[in-house]
Amino acid sequence: RRQSGLIVVLEDTSIQYNAGAALRSCDAFGVSEVWFVHNGLKKGTSMRPEIEREHAFNVDSKSMGISSASANRWVSTRTFFSSRQAMLALRSLGFTSAAVSSLPPSLSLSSSPALPPH
Repeated sequence: RRQSGLIVVLEDTSIQYNAGAALRSCDAFGVSEVWFVHNGLKKGTSMRPEIEREHAFNVDSKSMGISSASANRWVSTRTFFSSRQAMLALRSLGFTSAAVSSLPPSLSLSSSPALPPH
């Protein structure tokens, strides 16, 4: 069963095989849309300089199809080149953002004020 109304946004995924694994996981959990944000394609624009590179990976490439076990066929993807672009697009579609972090003082996702109560 697909999760309608949920978009997973992956920011600065620099290794294509990790992106493929994320697509597999999203497919398994019924997420039908994943957005990739590629900050740092121009020198000095990333929060993490080690991910700066010359181009974004191709979501439709053969190697992405292999690493995602063909999940890229069933999960729609979109690519952005800045976090700001992605956030503006999400807001224009009426989405609420919830970020994931394991650092204190983060809240559990279920107690997030961004999500409606059960």
